[in-house]
Parts: sequence; C-alpha cells; structure tokens
Amino acid sequence: MTRWHGSRARNTTYRAIIKARVEAEKKLGPTLTLRHLLGRLNRSNLSWLAAVYGSDKGAASHGYVDHYERYLTGLRSNARRVLEIGIYRGASLQMWRDFFPHAEVYGLDIKEIEVPGSRIHTLVGDQSDPALLARLAELGPWDLIIDDGSHKQSHVLATFAGLYDSVAPGGYYVIEDMHTSYWPNGYEGGPPGMDGTSVSLIRGLLDGVNRRYAMRDYPDAANALTPVDEVHLFEKIAFLRKPRV
Repeated sequence: MTRWHGSRARNTTYRAIIKARVEAEKKLGPTLTLRHLLGRLNRSNLSWLAAVYGSDKGAASHGYVDHYERYLTGLRSNARRVLEIGIYRGASLQMWRDFFPHAEVYGLDIKEIEVPGSRIHTLVGDQSDPALLARLAELGPWDLIIDDGSHKQSHVLATFAGLYDSVAPGGYYVIEDMHTSYWPNGYEGGPPGMDGTSVSLIRGLLDGVNRRYAMRDYPDAANALTPVDEVHLFEKIAFLRKPRV
C-alpha cells in the first residue's frame, strides 16, 4: 500500500511539472532554452527529464524510466553513442542527451523529423531495410540501442538481427512496447507462444545467456547462439546486455 501511494504521489508530482511546463510554453512559446534549462536542474533523474521534455517513457505514461535508471545509470559517464529507433516528437532524444553528458545521440525515423539541440543527430529510413541497418551498424559501437520504432514484429526482429552485433561490450539493447506481440492488426502479433514476435525473440535468447553450459554437450549448436550476458524482462520492455568481453 505504501508503495502504491508513493507511486501515485510521484506521478501526480510529474504531471504537475508537465502542466507547469506546458503553461509556461503557452506564454513564452515552446523554446528549447526553457526545457534545456529545466533539464539541467536534475540531469541524473530520468523521471524529471521525461517530464521536462514530454517523453512518453516517463512516470506519467509508460513508466519505463524507472527501469532505465536502474540499468543505465552506470553507463552515464562513459557512454559515447546512443541510438533510438523511432523519434516521434524528439522528446526522448533530448532526454538522452541530458542524461548521457558525453554521448552523441542518434534517432532514426521513417519520417523526417528535426530535433534541435547539440549532440543530437536524426536519420531517415525504414528500420527493416538491411542496407540502412548495415550503415547504422558501421556508426557504432553503440553503448545503447533502443527499439521504439514501428513495433511490427518483423521490423523488431530485423532490427535486432542487423544491429545487436554493433552494441559495445557491456552495452544494452532495449526493446520497448512488447505488448504488440499480441496485437495482430498492423503489428503482426498473435496468441501467446506464437513464433516471430519480440516475445519469442526474448525466449530464444535465454539459451544465449546459458551458452557456456550448452557448449559442453552441444558445441555446434552453442556456437550459433546469440551472446547475451543478461536478460531483464518487465511488462512491455526488455533489456539485453552484451557480454563485457
């Protein structure tokens, strides 16, 4: 009960921040300077940054920021390259720019979207295009890749196949909005247990986490396993960590 009340109070606080920011922008205009100044007040707090910039990863929406803070805080100082598939309005790119003070932040979207700010780069293309994925892989190694793109199952699998190898040792590959694995219309999902979805992708990676044990009796099969050191799965989101060496 205490935890529920704490979560409700926090969400109320961040909704108030969002409302205050929106009201200020109605009077002053949606200036990058206002948001950037607010963001600098607490750059290590992703809930704050999500509220300031209006990212739907925040406490008042999907609530992904709690998981991101848990796993990514240790990367803050050393991260140099971050890639997010799916830009929407650019709020998350601005959030990552503030959270990772030394990283170049890249965003890919099927539409051309301009996101102002230093260290932010936007690219246009289809996340299932093998040639584009190959070019993105060459821009790595990536300390963090986030797939928040179309959420179509074939696109999620194609993007993972094309980009996971370009994640830096110890870096993370994150898949968001995995509930679309169960949405057939427009997302290619289906019932639990169906192959070819983001959920089935995660199931298949569990052998990779335990690959050194599989190597003893099944070396040929184990050599083909995707190298993953950690899989952290939560409602709608998964974090995959690349081996550190």
